[in-house]
This record gives sequence, structure tokens and C-alpha cells, in this order.
Amino acid sequence: MNRYGVAVVYVDSDVDGKMANAVCDVCPASGALDSVLAGTGLLWTRIGEQYLVTRPDRLRRHAAAIIAGRVEDGRTHCPLENSIVFLARTTIGTSSAPDGRFMLQAAVTGSFDLVVSLVGYDTRVFHLQLDGGDSVAMTVQLDPRLIEQDQVVVPGERKTAWERDLAAFQKAFIGAGECSEGCRLLNPWVIEFTRRGDTLYASSDSLLWMENDVLGYLMCGIICRFEWDVTADLGQWSVHMLFKELTPESPDERVEWESHRRHLYHGSLMHFLRACINRRVEQEGFELRSGERLQYNERWRVIAGDSVHLVPHAGTRSLEWRFPRWLRVDALAYGWNHAFVRVQGPYALVDSSGGLAIPLSLSVGGRWAEDRAGSLLPLDYVPEEMP
Repeated sequence: MNRYGVAVVYVDSDVDGKMANAVCDVCPASGALDSVLAGTGLLWTRIGEQYLVTRPDRLRRHAAAIIAGRVEDGRTHCPLENSIVFLARTTIGTSSAPDGRFMLQAAVTGSFDLVVSLVGYDTRVFHLQLDGGDSVAMTVQLDPRLIEQDQVVVPGERKTAWERDLAAFQKAFIGAGECSEGCRLLNPWVIEFTRRGDTLYASSDSLLWMENDVLGYLMCGIICRFEWDVTADLGQWSVHMLFKELTPESPDERVEWESHRRHLYHGSLMHFLRACINRRVEQEGFELRSGERLQYNERWRVIAGDSVHLVPHAGTRSLEWRFPRWLRVDALAYGWNHAFVRVQGPYALVDSSGGLAIPLSLSVGGRWAEDRAGSLLPLDYVPEEMP
């Protein structure tokens, strides 16, 4: 499509073995694509300035929902430029134009949190149910953040305490997984800490930026909740995160990033939840056992993969997971065992991406408890070899 100055994107496995040839002297780019693809069983769709050539079943998955709107000051109603607007835990984000307007094309389905953030304003979060072809229009009003005056800062002692808390926070938040070693906080000074006994609490009014050069992502996020017992090394955390791919310095670096992402994905909680949704637990390499307590010496009973029932949740596109006991998940196909998971409350809501519509509705232990922010993958990530 060089003649038309447009980019054509495809997956190698979709076009392997397919031969096509066509001549179109006077026709638009869309007509040329129709001619080339005639008889191949492939279809095309336009996403931004690119044309995606794919199988029909893939095309249904890539139908994009459109989220458009305007960000404005909640008091003056003036437009707000450079507000960051994104779907949490995905690579889908943008910033508002000088007139406050924004538009997202989201080729994802399920429950997602739309986050709108701007320095000097309170962040807003909207829960959306998305499906391919949906169109969402909205006006987002951000309230100016009140700035406390006359704060007294003790340079020496207070800085030492903050640095101590930062070290504990990084250990708990980033984690020590094999893909966490390349993750670093770029602006840790936006984090505020408080302590109650051995429990460390962290919050941030501004976006926290991180870079992971092992996975090849630049990330920014809002800390929703962080409370951690630094002595027992356990607690809870959740964060609204946007992922952006770094620019590789060479083709080899891109290949290395994808290798690390694929390795991290296989056997992850996200992989397991997707396997449950698609009823492919054993086929995806997982073995399940159930028990009453989170202990390695628990009498774990082997159960079938379809014992984890997920049923539609009324009024949403999410599924309810109501398994009442602890699950021990072994993934020997990926070289490890002993991950643990249990529903907190009556049920957890899981969407088709393998994400949770209700944060912290699952408790995890063992292998999965080691996967912290430094080992996160976006919910719209799919390993290259998967159909």
C-alpha cells in the first residue's frame, strides 16, 4: 500500500500461505484492499491511520469502542489541556487537547476504570462497561486540589524517616520478581507516607512514574490503596496504571522484551483467570487443588479445572467467581508450583481480559504474591504466539 501512503498491519500466521494479486488503477485505499483480499478469507478494518488485515474472528475482537469527551475545570468550566486520560491497567491512553477534548479507541471488552488526572486537580475515576463498537460520550469536571499552607518541614529527621519509608515501599510495591530488577521509580517524591505501628501507608495526589527496562514499559499510575505490614511482609495494594511501550534501541531489544513478557505471562494470575474463563485450565498447563487454609501442609484435594465456575454477573459484561475455599494452583509446565488464591467476600468479578472489576477481591499467596507492580503486564497484552 505504498502508493496510498498508509500502513497495513497483520499477524504473520494469518497471511502465511495466502497468495493475492490485484490491479486497481482508479480507486481509494479501501477499494485496493478489497481487491487484494478478495478470495483470501481475510478482512480489513481501519484503526487510526493504520489498516488491520486479519481473520474475521480476530476482527470481532479488534472492533474498537470509542470514548470521547471534554475535560474542564469543575468551578470555572474552562477547558483543561494536557489532562492524562487512560483505561487503567492497559496501554490505552491519551491527553486532552487545548479545548479539553479527548478521544480513545479501545479494542478491549469488559469492565475498565477510566482515569482522568491533571497536576493541581483531584483525579477522577469512572467505571465503564465496554464492548466492541460501543460509543461513550462524557464531560469530565476536575476539582482544583486544595493546597495546605504553612507546612513545617524538619529537613534532617523528616527526610531520614521518608527515605526509610521509601525503601520499605519500593521493596513491597515493586517486589523482587525476576522482571522487577529493571523497574525503578522516576518521581518518588510525590509519595506521602504514614505509619501506624508496623503498618506502612502510602498515597499520592500526583501520577507516579515508573520505568521497567526488562519488560520495555514506561508506566504512570495513581496509588489507590497501599497498606503493608513491613515486619510480616504482607498487606494490600492496588494502583490505576497506564502502560506505554518504550522505544527499543535495536530490533534485538524488542525481541528480548517480548521474550520477557511472554515468560512472565505464562503461569501468571492473568493467564490463569483467562484459562478459567475459556474453560482451558488443564490445557493451559494448570493443576488445581482446594483447601481450607493457606498453609503448605494443608491437605490439598485435587480438583478438576472446571470446578472453578464463572457465571454472568447481572447487568455487566463481567463474570462472577464464587469458589468458597483456597485454591492451590500448580503450573509445572512453566517450572513452578504453589500459587494460592481465594475470593474475598461473596464473589470476585472477572472480565474477559483476566482483570478484576473489583480491586482486591482476590487474596493471593505463594508464587503470585511475589508478583508486584514490577511484574505487571497490561490487560490488553496477548502473547504473540496466541491466536
